[in-house]
Amino acid sequence: MKGIFKILRSEAVKLRHSKLSSLLLISPLLSLSVGVMYNTRSDVPWLEMYSMMALSHAILFLPLMTGIIGALMCRYEHANGGWKQTLALPISRTHLYVGKFLIICFMTFTMQLLFFLAVVAAGMFKGFESPMPATEIITFVISGWIATLPLAALQLFVSTMWASFAAALTITVIFTLPNMLIVQSADYGPYYPWAQPALAMLPMSDSSMNTLGLNISLETLLLVIGGSFLVFFVTGLLYFQRKDVA
Repeated sequence: MKGIFKILRSEAVKLRHSKLSSLLLISPLLSLSVGVMYNTRSDVPWLEMYSMMALSHAILFLPLMTGIIGALMCRYEHANGGWKQTLALPISRTHLYVGKFLIICFMTFTMQLLFFLAVVAAGMFKGFESPMPATEIITFVISGWIATLPLAALQLFVSTMWASFAAALTITVIFTLPNMLIVQSADYGPYYPWAQPALAMLPMSDSSMNTLGLNISLETLLLVIGGSFLVFFVTGLLYFQRKDVA
């Protein structure tokens, strides 16, 4: 564990010199503007406003930002022989890989927290008289974060394999753009990893909380999200352990 903590501190120092912190604000701020301008017409204004704010965030920006964060996590090492210098240090490759993955998870969680705060701020600006269904909205937000874990694992794998930042990011862009159509498909949506954040965050009429209290069916959580996460993460870790940096 000490090795992972050292890596987390090292990665945190690198992030201070990047523009990642400002990138995390883009989607929450855009969502805030949507919430402020949207005129609710239902008896549940909080959920109606939240749904509109979550549309672009969950379908487009959340999976895209997960990919961008993953690509940025390896950009420093790909430059000027960084991998060779890093792996020459007395650190475990497994610890390094896990540490980078945890940083991606933390950054995506931070973006979800900022999005939640944007929902709260928009509702306060609108002056809703009804109480905020905080538990329900928090469940949607956390469910969306959990659904990004397979994407984070895949992007880290691709980013360690390809030195090109653009090439690694292209994977995320190519598979995220069809989300608008795939999310609405009952045949493909439930099994498409890039659509899972949207399906987890958006209040669907036919959705039901699983035994863990998440807006994700137990089948989807175990087979789609859990299964794809294990495949992407284990494959990426095995590749990284054998990666040639000479």
